Amino acid sequence: MCLAIILMNNKLNMVLVKSMLQRIKMEEKLVVEKFLNSLQIYLQHNQIFGFVTFTCTRSNFRSSKLLILYNIILQVLFVSFVSYWLYLVLEADDMLPIYKNTYLIILFADFAYLETTWICTLLKKDKLLELFKRLIHFDTKCQENSTVIDYKRHKKRLLCYLLARYVALALVILFSEILVIVSEQEWSFSTGLLVMIFNSALSYKASEIVVMLRSRFAILNKQIRFLNQYLRLKPEGRISNRRVFISFSKICYLHQHLSKSVKLFNEVFGVSLLVLFGNSFLSIVLALFRTAAELQASQIKWTRIAYMALASVPFIFDSIHLCDVCYSTIGTVSWCELNFDWSSQVSKAGELIHQIQTEDHDIIDEIEMFSLQIANEQVEFNAAGFFPINYTLVFSVRSVQVERI
Repeated sequence: MCLAIILMNNKLNMVLVKSMLQRIKMEEKLVVEKFLNSLQIYLQHNQIFGFVTFTCTRSNFRSSKLLILYNIILQVLFVSFVSYWLYLVLEADDMLPIYKNTYLIILFADFAYLETTWICTLLKKDKLLELFKRLIHFDTKCQENSTVIDYKRHKKRLLCYLLARYVALALVILFSEILVIVSEQEWSFSTGLLVMIFNSALSYKASEIVVMLRSRFAILNKQIRFLNQYLRLKPEGRISNRRVFISFSKICYLHQHLSKSVKLFNEVFGVSLLVLFGNSFLSIVLALFRTAAELQASQIKWTRIAYMALASVPFIFDSIHLCDVCYSTIGTVSWCELNFDWSSQVSKAGELIHQIQTEDHDIIDEIEMFSLQIANEQVEFNAAGFFPINYTLVFSVRSVQVERI
């Protein structure tokens, strides 16, 4: 009789465990579907520009040979386009040397910029997929902890920001062409406008992933605040402290997981962001150089100056926006140096954990380990290791431009 009861109890436990595992798998599948659905607009936009060579189904990513071929075709077409403009510039005998030289510099810079970006897209495809899978893994772990991520809001934000970006870009191009017509310029540099659009697309691709990482760091900070409030309101006890310790260990693991995702982001986008900032810097410097030359002429053509200034605006905006989202996520520069009020999500985590007041030695050890983890990882967004992407980059570029001009 006892043996029968034990067997029935074991069988019931196995059924319960199996049911629980099935429920967890269903929840994980639902998280994956929601994440991929929220990413559809982002992927489709980048596929148009050849910056993504894979698609996604309801439950997984899938490599696309057609998109890889499309990427290669874009490279060939751009080489042909640059070659055509190179021929026109070299054959233009009526063009002033200052304009011919700057056009040639811009041509070679634009060629190197886009070709490098497309090649990196092909080479870093698997690592980009791994980065998305790491984000999905984080979301599934949050789901296990009953943390809800608002994918609908994220999808809506992606769409609204994309529309706002291209409305602004369309207005810049429209007014630029109007200024070209008014000033009767013989040369409206088409590759410049084309690269302006692709530069905006690449900036969008990189910045949105940074925003995804930032929002997930913010989720962890919210959980740390909750634990701090829980310890203040609840009297310390064995069960209470054990719950806090387990929750804190999970937060520590997920924080390390996101920190590794930032490093993976640098591997994927490092070279692309290096050429993006380099090309933007060159475009802005040449615009300032030509503006200075125009101001020294006997007859100043203000419409031409306005055209060059307006054409530089998207490059300036994209550079500052990238620095802003990266800095607000990591914040590797002292606030005293820049005198800003914003706070980054990673540095905020270090501040929050030291606000936790407890006498439990296990929790104290976990806090110290978490602090050492943040200090030793030294996470930052960088351009292929050449320089960190934050506001020091903006001010460095600004000072160099002033010195050169």
